[in-house]
Amino acid sequence: MHCVACQSAIDPGDSWCSSCGVAVRRSEPDNERRFVTILRADVVDSTGLVADLDPEEAVSRLEPALAAMRGAVRQFGGIVSKELGDGVSAVFGAPIADDNHAPLACHAAIELVRRVVGLGDPGLQVRVGLHSGHVVAYMVSSEFSKVYEIGGAAQHLAARLESAAEANQIYVSKACQELAEGHVRFEYLGGKPLRGFNQAVPVYRIVGASDLSSWRVRRARSVSRFVDRTTERALLARAVESARTSRRTVLLLGDAGIGKSRLAHEFVQELRSHGWRLIDAECSPNLQGAPFSTLKRVLLSALEMAAKDPDSPSDPRKDLGEIAQCALDAVLDLPTSNPRWSQLEPHARGRAISDASCAVIASIARRQRTILLLEDLHWIDRASDAVMATIASLQAPGLLVLLTSRPTGMPVWIARCHAEVVAMQALDDDSGLAMLADMLGPSAANDDLKNRIISHTANVPLFIEEVCRGLRDSGTLHGQWGDLALVRPRAGHSLEHPGRDRGAPRSRVAPGARHPADRGSAGTTIERRHAA
Repeated sequence: MHCVACQSAIDPGDSWCSSCGVAVRRSEPDNERRFVTILRADVVDSTGLVADLDPEEAVSRLEPALAAMRGAVRQFGGIVSKELGDGVSAVFGAPIADDNHAPLACHAAIELVRRVVGLGDPGLQVRVGLHSGHVVAYMVSSEFSKVYEIGGAAQHLAARLESAAEANQIYVSKACQELAEGHVRFEYLGGKPLRGFNQAVPVYRIVGASDLSSWRVRRARSVSRFVDRTTERALLARAVESARTSRRTVLLLGDAGIGKSRLAHEFVQELRSHGWRLIDAECSPNLQGAPFSTLKRVLLSALEMAAKDPDSPSDPRKDLGEIAQCALDAVLDLPTSNPRWSQLEPHARGRAISDASCAVIASIARRQRTILLLEDLHWIDRASDAVMATIASLQAPGLLVLLTSRPTGMPVWIARCHAEVVAMQALDDDSGLAMLADMLGPSAANDDLKNRIISHTANVPLFIEEVCRGLRDSGTLHGQWGDLALVRPRAGHSLEHPGRDRGAPRSRVAPGARHPADRGSAGTTIERRHAA
């Protein structure tokens, strides 16, 4: 989202442009088909709570729980589309697309339950239902208000899951569980009969949040090998040579799914084999509202790496002054009882945190060549953003700062720190076919399918992999990875990959971008060819 006056980047929640001060203009979203995650929540036995109360008292009795629901939804980027008296209906992934809509909705549900339980009112208990699916989103206007309405069967399944959930529990559909798997821990409850559904519906219960990074989640699911990126790797190698005498900062810039993280981690592994030490962290969309959440991850990684140094384990904090140590403790959520720290003004604390963080990173880099990898910079929290700008400008020989970001979220300080921006593009056809040959196998019988997948995905690596996984999961491709064969479909049977994969790539494309799926479904095209 950009300012209409100066074209500066604007956060979705901002009302004014931070660069020129012009009020943000938001147009009403068009009626459109979207792949989203729906959250439904309500207060358990709300009728019994308010049955004997006057209307004003009834509203006051439920309002604390409703306020907790609204706050949790908005904290994780969702939109409350409707309030239902004793609960809310919310949507994640619309009107602004977000590829993390399912994990965000799950984290919002966890936070929602935590907030309601934290009210300390035993009479206020909540139950939550989550489902990911296709909906039609549109605006409904009345005499007094406008509502962002969500229509379709997905809304009903989320409501049925909510009704089936026990007090302070979160029930999730299989579609949502598959999208959030790795980010959130689930317990499978088996198939449950839900009103309006002819067959038992698989139901999962959220157990808690996972500690795995997004990269580890994606890497665990990956079935493809790293291909090509010769040009980008050469630019990174040149930056490594320059970093021997002075700090270098490199930004891998590209759309979602283009392969930024894969390139970064492949390159980092190569550097580690040559004696470089790694500090790594990633910015989380779940923690954008938590001050210094990204910086905390960076510092924890740095301190852990220094403590495990096989040559000379150390603690970079021991050489710092009293206030600097208090500053790091504050970021790391450790108790700070120093009265001098308590007396500092907020801006002085921020300066101390920045100086102490830079001192830790510089100290580590002086001891041995170090690469600081920070992923998904477009999700960095504002407090960490200012500190990372300073770290990326450090005058520290032997330090290579490697960042990844989407174009829409590139920080304004990138130019100030003289970063080299490596703009990543989709794979060329040969590399895309090499990737498919590794996943599907070298058989010439799959050549036509491979060409159609290349056309369908526009050679975006993640989309290629998701399409192949969707076709295999649906039974369209049979066999093991590296040796898959196309199964001839029945006449009229759709080969389109499941909604989990069909919706996810589309949601990852920046607003206004033309998605490769607009060229037509690979599955349906294959089907027509077989039918012929």
